[in-house]
Amino acid sequence: MSDRCTVIVPPLVELRALDRPAAIEVLGEVERGLEDLIEARGALRAVLLEPPAPPPLLDVRETARRLNMSEEWVRQHGDELGIKVDLPGAGVHRFDAEAVERLRQGRRKS
Repeated sequence: MSDRCTVIVPPLVELRALDRPAAIEVLGEVERGLEDLIEARGALRAVLLEPPAPPPLLDVRETARRLNMSEEWVRQHGDELGIKVDLPGAGVHRFDAEAVERLRQGRRKS
């Protein structure tokens, strides 16, 4: 795909007045421009349909450090604070970095 799709199509009255070689040339330009537009449309749809990246996750040690609390306190209160993310596997937990930061900011304002 080119950097820019700039196809200028003459008005219909002028298109009808073109001789065969000129009409073939304009048709080629229009088709190349259409291919670029279709490719751009596909790229935009892919971006829009792509699921958002999951939030970054922290382990209990980093979460405790950021909150200035003990690891045990984080384990005990992570659910009620809305920062704990359960991962598949026995007892594997991580903490949502964005939620931890919102909690930190909220505590700082109080």
